[in-house]
Amino acid sequence: MRKVIIVLPVFNEARALPALLEKIRGLDEKLDGRVVVIAVDDGSRDATPSIIRDAGNEMEVICVTHPANEGLRKTMQDGYDAAVRIAAPDDVVVTMDGDDTQDPAYIKTMIEKLDEGYDVVIASRYRKGSRVMGVPLLRRVFSLGANLLCRVFLHIDNIRDYACGFRVFRGRLLKDCLDRYGDGFLGIKGYGFICSVEAIVKAASLGAAFAEVPFELRYDRREGQSKMRPGRTILGYFVLVWRSRAMKKSIGGR
Repeated sequence: MRKVIIVLPVFNEARALPALLEKIRGLDEKLDGRVVVIAVDDGSRDATPSIIRDAGNEMEVICVTHPANEGLRKTMQDGYDAAVRIAAPDDVVVTMDGDDTQDPAYIKTMIEKLDEGYDVVIASRYRKGSRVMGVPLLRRVFSLGANLLCRVFLHIDNIRDYACGFRVFRGRLLKDCLDRYGDGFLGIKGYGFICSVEAIVKAASLGAAFAEVPFELRYDRREGQSKMRPGRTILGYFVLVWRSRAMKKSIGGR
C-alpha cells in the first residue's frame, strides 16, 4: 500500500493542531493509502509536544523535535529529510502548514492530479475556483507582489502560486532532490519563508513537471499572529531570484 507522508512544521500550535490532526486521522480510507504524519516541532513552548504524543495513540506519527526554535527553513529541511528516509519511490510526500488553515481534504484531489503524471502538485490561491478568507489586505498585496516577482524572473511552467507550502511531491522526485542537494536543498539561510519557493526552484532544476489545483485558504482559522517577517522575506525573494539565475536554463526548459 502506498504511503502518504504528511510533513507538518509546528511551533506553538496547541490551539489549531488538534483539529488538523483529527481531519488527517480520517484520511486513510479516502486516500486508499497508509497515512504517516511527520510533525517537526520547532521548539514549541506550549502544549504542542504533548498533543503530538497523544496523537500517536490513534494514528502513525513521527515526531522530530528541535530543543530551541530554529526557524521554518531548518524545520522544513528536517521534515524533508525524515520523509525521504521512509518514502519509497511511488509514495507521496505532502507538505502543509500546521495551523489548520489548509484543509487536508484537498490531498485526495492533489494525488489524483499527481497520478496523471506530474511530479509536484501545488494547492494554488490563484486558480479559478480558489478562495482566500481572512487574509489581511497588506498580506494579500505582499503575496501577490512576491508571486509576480517569481513569475517574471523564475517563470516555471504551470505555476501561479510559488509560495503556498501546501504541496504533494512524488517520493522519487523528493529522493532525487535530497540526493542532489542534501542539506543545501533549502540552502538559503536567514530568510525563513522563502524556503517554500526554493524547494520549487530546486525541484524544477531536476526537470520536475508541475500542476496546480484550486483550494480555499482559511486564514480566518489562524490563532495568533503570523510568524513571517515581511521585510526579511522580501529581501529573501530577491536573493533567491539572484541565486536562481545560474539554474535558469534548467528551469521550465529555459
